[in-house]
Amino acid sequence: MLLRGVNNILFLVLILAFIGCNRKSDPPYEFKDQNLQGKIITQQWSFVDGVARLSPTSNDTLLIGLYNIHLDQDCSYAVSEEGVNFFVPNHQGIFQLASEWESPQSVTLYSGIDNEHAWRGAIEITQIDTVNNRIYGNLDATVDDESSVNGKFSVSLCK
Repeated sequence: MLLRGVNNILFLVLILAFIGCNRKSDPPYEFKDQNLQGKIITQQWSFVDGVARLSPTSNDTLLIGLYNIHLDQDCSYAVSEEGVNFFVPNHQGIFQLASEWESPQSVTLYSGIDNEHAWRGAIEITQIDTVNNRIYGNLDATVDDESSVNGKFSVSLCK
């Protein structure tokens, strides 16, 4: 009788361990419901304006620049002391940051002449509005405790 009770408890523990091992873990990013903001190389930073352009090497890729200043015109080139740049596929989706050789995806955070590459987090393109020439998305990009940005952005899609 005692042996049957021990076997039942052991069986229950094994089932719980199996269930625990097969649960999916949370993704290594979390988009905050806020305007894109954070710290870039220890400086507080908030997104104000930005642009998205086709990559000079591929129509399948966009180069997105996010700035802490207003642009004079929707598709002008910005000169900003601090900002964020990244390449992303030219379609909706979530693109995890990673330094993998086959499919690297990073975000550059810059301040003055200094820049750092975030390899932790993700970029989400939620909408590509070709009628109004806008791209909407979320970004969670972390270098370390001194450099990370998180939140929503919307930029002009320049052709």
